[in-house]
Amino acid sequence: GCAPPEAPTELQQLACFLFEHAQDEDPTLLAEGLGNLDDWFSADRQEDAEEGFQINMLTEAAISDLNGKDFQLSEELVGAAVATEYDAGFEDLIATTAVDDWYEVSDGLYEYYDKTWVDGGACIGDGSCETSEASSESELVVLGVSIVSSNYIQYRWVETDRGWAFVHRSWLVEPPEVSSSLVEPNSQFYLAVVLPGEAPLRLQATWIDTKLVGLNVPKSQVVATLRDQAESIGAWLDTNY
Repeated sequence: GCAPPEAPTELQQLACFLFEHAQDEDPTLLAEGLGNLDDWFSADRQEDAEEGFQINMLTEAAISDLNGKDFQLSEELVGAAVATEYDAGFEDLIATTAVDDWYEVSDGLYEYYDKTWVDGGACIGDGSCETSEASSESELVVLGVSIVSSNYIQYRWVETDRGWAFVHRSWLVEPPEVSSSLVEPNSQFYLAVVLPGEAPLRLQATWIDTKLVGLNVPKSQVVATLRDQAESIGAWLDTNY
């Protein structure tokens, strides 16, 4: 018979692998991938990862189970990842990113951000439930252009041989509504992973197909957006925990 799939060992491939297996009923592959990710960062790569990486594209398999949605992957999808270490408690970091008011955490980035729990709920923050799912509606204004988006979000605790890790996966359920033809956002997929440790490390990865004045948003801008989010989380932790 065919051998079972194995988790890759390099970040560029791991991000796609973890997104694909984020909600597997059997967490074996997900836990293996998280262990490989921990190994990758253990090789003194944190500084490089903070600068940002281009990552491999998502595969059709990675998006085949997203609540029955039939997504078409564009060849213009841009993938990037950033990792950040935090001088904060592990559960405090989870609470900030999964439970606290994201409108407040993001420091007014959005005109509004409303999240509705679909399954589980805020219990995900302290681990009293292992999975939660939510939907969100938000409005972002970029260069005077309103972008109204709907996302679906999944959270999960995963037990690994290094301890409990946390996985967060989300995606645009449909193309956003925009107030200008200059901006054309089509699809976005997002992954965040928090690895246990004395200084918890949070990896963000995103794959985005958005055009601005007919041109794809460059990877450098995607990385800058991920860094800004990481800084907002750090500021929130410093003030509230």
